Amino acid sequence: MRRRELEADIINELRRFLPGQWEASHGALQAGGGGERTDLLLTQKDGSAVVVVEFMPTVRIRDLLGRLALLMVQWDPARRDGMRPAFVIAAPRFGRRAVREAEQFLSKNDPEMEWGLVDGHGTVRLSMPSLGLDTNVYEVPVRGDSPSRHNRRLFSDLNSWMLKILLLRKAPSEHWGGPRVKAGTPTELHRIADVSSETAHRFVRTFEEYDYLRRTKKGLKMVRVEALLEAWMAAERLAPPKRIPASWFLAGDSSLESVFSPTLNSQVVVGGFEACGRHGLLHTPSPHLEIHVLGNWKPEAADWKIELDGVDEPDLFLVESPYPRSIVSGCVEHDDLPTVDIIQAALDVVHSSSRGAEQAQLIMGNVLSYVARDEQ
Repeated sequence: MRRRELEADIINELRRFLPGQWEASHGALQAGGGGERTDLLLTQKDGSAVVVVEFMPTVRIRDLLGRLALLMVQWDPARRDGMRPAFVIAAPRFGRRAVREAEQFLSKNDPEMEWGLVDGHGTVRLSMPSLGLDTNVYEVPVRGDSPSRHNRRLFSDLNSWMLKILLLRKAPSEHWGGPRVKAGTPTELHRIADVSSETAHRFVRTFEEYDYLRRTKKGLKMVRVEALLEAWMAAERLAPPKRIPASWFLAGDSSLESVFSPTLNSQVVVGGFEACGRHGLLHTPSPHLEIHVLGNWKPEAADWKIELDGVDEPDLFLVESPYPRSIVSGCVEHDDLPTVDIIQAALDVVHSSSRGAEQAQLIMGNVLSYVARDEQ
């Protein structure tokens, strides 16, 4: 499992158990006049609690206990100054023996430490009394399914596509160009989304497990939508797509259709802050245009009226997204180029330093209103 995928899985696992709303970030945690390096920070929105997450690529008992001992030493000054972070070690997989050895080690050497072990296969051991958590879960299956049948990457391309279908059915046509049919069962979702039956059933099982989706007499129902959107944006912040700087051949050539024509083998879709503006929800303008380029776009780029080599002051960015299906299938048609759907517009800007998180939150507020409308 790749590091970015593991980070997204770990964040989603922790969000299932941590009370309240949490924000994920990378960097250092300031303490006692200095900054302790961390792999990942989860901070409660009201600032009352912090979880420090450290990653291990593989797990040996000796290395795990050594990492816990190092955390005890590194953070001792901050803890003596009154800071009380909780510490989580994350890895691709923990065995029961590793959990047992960690419990015994901390019970003997630092019984007041708040700690946890979380892996990418459903193991969650959290001992955080200040948050009311004493959790011990080992790969719990749902409804008799084996863990291998669950999609551990919550926000994969097809999962994102099906989420949008369930969330945006009541969105205005200018915000969503995808299906508007209500999915009553996983089988119906497979037909509406045009994915395999197993993909749709696995999607439903996975989001049921995270308590973001429930099967009801009225059909598939999204629940805890605000928490879901927060987790989705956090995953996007941790793994932003590749952005390629470009400049116009001719200054003032503002016709996107003429600039990017022809597009025979590729798909070109407007995203980012420009998409937010086209949806009528632009709150924080950005000087740069973002264009999603999907499919086999590089051979065609020679005919586009843009410069890709040696660009020091870009006019736009080409965005190579790993999620083409969820971007193209629900986009909204415009006279020049299609525009991403409203959720994708928020995901495009959430990692921007130009108040992107603020812009994304504004858009997600609209999404919540569409979901509420669908439930009436």
